[in-house]
Amino acid sequence: MNNYWYKNKIRRTLLDMHIDDWNDDFLSKFDPEVYFRALQTAEVNAPMIYIQSHVGLCYWPTKIGRMHKAFRGREQMMRHLFDLCHSADMDVIAYYSNIFNNWAYDEHPEWRMLDINGKGSRSTGRYGQCCPNNMAYRQFVSTQISEFCDYFEFEGVFFDMSFWPMVCYCKECKARWANEIGGEIPAVIDWRDIRWQQFSKKRYEWMGEFAQFSTNEVKKHKPDCSVEHQYALSLDSWLYGVNENLSIASDYIGTDRYGGLSEQSFACKAWYNLTQNQPFQYMTSRCYPNLVEHTTNKSMDQLRLTIMMTLMHNGATLIIDAIDPTGTFDERVYQKLGEIFGETKLYEKYFKRGEMSYDVGVYFKLDGKMDIENNEVPVDSTEAGNSSMPSYEALNGAAVSLRKHHIPFSVVNNWKLELIDKLSILVLPDVPDMEMREIEAVAEFVRKGGKLYMSGHSAPSLLQEIFDVQWNGLTEENITYLAPTEASEVVFDEFTKQYPLVMFEKAVKISGKPKGEILATLT
Repeated sequence: MNNYWYKNKIRRTLLDMHIDDWNDDFLSKFDPEVYFRALQTAEVNAPMIYIQSHVGLCYWPTKIGRMHKAFRGREQMMRHLFDLCHSADMDVIAYYSNIFNNWAYDEHPEWRMLDINGKGSRSTGRYGQCCPNNMAYRQFVSTQISEFCDYFEFEGVFFDMSFWPMVCYCKECKARWANEIGGEIPAVIDWRDIRWQQFSKKRYEWMGEFAQFSTNEVKKHKPDCSVEHQYALSLDSWLYGVNENLSIASDYIGTDRYGGLSEQSFACKAWYNLTQNQPFQYMTSRCYPNLVEHTTNKSMDQLRLTIMMTLMHNGATLIIDAIDPTGTFDERVYQKLGEIFGETKLYEKYFKRGEMSYDVGVYFKLDGKMDIENNEVPVDSTEAGNSSMPSYEALNGAAVSLRKHHIPFSVVNNWKLELIDKLSILVLPDVPDMEMREIEAVAEFVRKGGKLYMSGHSAPSLLQEIFDVQWNGLTEENITYLAPTEASEVVFDEFTKQYPLVMFEKAVKISGKPKGEILATLT
């Protein structure tokens, strides 16, 4: 087995199979021979294949858990598909859903994640969520990993859903917090409260530990097997507890996003610098705009652009198909993919040559995805996980402007600060709570002649050092006006002191006699 398979096999697909078995027709028509021929038609060389799903039912004869009804009496069906793929020189990645598991949630109520009111996820949602801090659930995961590693031959494992879908207040989380920190888990979101900050850091730490546990369990049985964890939510709220922790637990980053080409461009640049090994993997659906639109397909041009954009960033594309509940699928999709992958094969000889080239970097603080002004919010409030992320919004604004003006840029991060040294221009987009090591890295970049743009909450101490002014917080008003000075006619164009630029957001207040030119003042 080649443990570097992912460096060479970049035409990838996944057939989404989150199908329950309360109806006897569900998955009854799934035929591994038919699906294998479709993969060949699509020119796929590394399919990801389900061995279990969010509903928790297994596609192998498990002794701990439950096998899907459709596989009873034909238990070898999925293993046969793996064998067929290997016979055609395809490398196979096994899909396993961690944390989201309806069977485990229903069979073992004591394993459930619980919100602050003691409610589990299925009281309002489709999928049951099990807590990674529950040691009995971990043992269950360990045993299932042992089973499927013994039953299947594969080259990689994808662990989906390695994140916190809620702020968990289950008995195990409370006990762990009490043991490691002491007292009760905070019930109010307050980014100026030291205990809430500690809790946020613990959630990142605990999720990273669980991801590494899952990875280690696979490698105990198959040392040469690659492991990846769902990394999509590295671009989303603090709620999910994903920073560099899952990348550390993954041989390479694998993730699915559905926000279109603009989001994909940003994600590819971010993950290029976040994966431990190249290529990173960008996963998205053949459905438009996402898998909910099961029968609405993207056009050939949309699919082609998606696949080519990832390739241009030195990444590997995985296109997600969605199975029909009965187990059939639209074979025309694989004909389309075959045509496009047939085109991309022509470019694969250039793959992996050199590195991405850029002069500008926008700074992504991986654990700065919160609104630090949005304080004293009860955890059970709807604002708990849906509050704005000013830094991430500013980061995307910078990315859009740079793309619009065709300026090559990268997305650098606080995990790999050495990336800053490669830049000529660094953008700090409203970065909250920068640590001293970050501030010093930026200061040194400026001392060596680097150009810096900074906004919002970004390192008030840098304002003092570079501009000799003091940061005095934000305006009370959330609609503000910038009146240009005479020095800024080119920048502000038609705006004047009488007709200033309006901003539908708060502005930074500074005081002192600044070094350099003032381009605008609040009015």
